[in-house]
Amino acid sequence: MIQTTEVIKLYNGLNMRQHFKPSSVTVAIVLPVCVRLKRLMLGKSVHSGVIKTGLESQTLVGNSLVSMYLKLGCVSGDAYKVFDEM
Repeated sequence: MIQTTEVIKLYNGLNMRQHFKPSSVTVAIVLPVCVRLKRLMLGKSVHSGVIKTGLESQTLVGNSLVSMYLKLGCVSGDAYKVFDEM
């Protein structure tokens, strides 16, 4: 079983590639890891990548983002904004 820190290392390694575009499934796997590690800024970085690649319209991605923001205590700001844009 892959450890949570390994997931982040793999994602960051892929993200360094010039033409890397994560799938909605990749995002849905990485965001709960950000929650488990309590890494809000990393989650926001993933969210930024989601916007750049146009994945924000994917239901799976939107649900994962809302869940991450709620679990990390960003209810009134980020979670509401993502939910409102879904």
